[in-house]
Amino acid sequence: MRDESKPSISLPKSAYHVPSGHPDPVHNCTVFNLSVSMVNVRCVAGFDGGLPQRFLMQLRYHGQKRLLANVTSEIPRFSVGGIPPGRVLVGAVWAYNNKGRGEPVTLRLFTLKDEAEKRTAAVMPSPPPDPPLGSMEVQPLVAVVSAAVGSVVVVMLVVLVTVRLCHGRRSQRDLRRQAAPDATLALPSATPAPPTGKGIDSIMISCLL
Repeated sequence: MRDESKPSISLPKSAYHVPSGHPDPVHNCTVFNLSVSMVNVRCVAGFDGGLPQRFLMQLRYHGQKRLLANVTSEIPRFSVGGIPPGRVLVGAVWAYNNKGRGEPVTLRLFTLKDEAEKRTAAVMPSPPPDPPLGSMEVQPLVAVVSAAVGSVVVVMLVVLVTVRLCHGRRSQRDLRRQAAPDATLALPSATPAPPTGKGIDSIMISCLL
């Protein structure tokens, strides 16, 4: 039994409307299965604009305005045959819906000259990618820094070996002086010789002699 004492509350119904528009362009278009008389193209569809979309490809010979083919498809994949061998073509691919067309994507296509070229294209490896410009600039800098560090290390090793040899020669002289007879201590002291003006290089050389 319905309770008439409690008023009924009705909530307003809200409607959500998604605005629709023309679709986004296709992307990642590639040419596959090279042939002497056919071109095959496949792309990745973009956003459909909120409506069902279809796809269109138009082909023209390179440098000409005359339309060679006009193909529509439910998916962004096209095949056009009956093209003479060794021809260069320009293609344009659109996505479209009831609101209009998206932006076109332009492609450069070609047919092979003969079957021998098809076999060569099938086995020919793709060229390696070019190295980044930054790495090409960094390599000479690394070489210069490595050469400078190597030079410093060599100089430090030479100085270290020289000092150790000098220290060894002086230790041997001190041992010989301690082993000499005490009579040498009674000899009259000679007048100290005046400085000869030897430089540091001469002293280091004399240490090695």
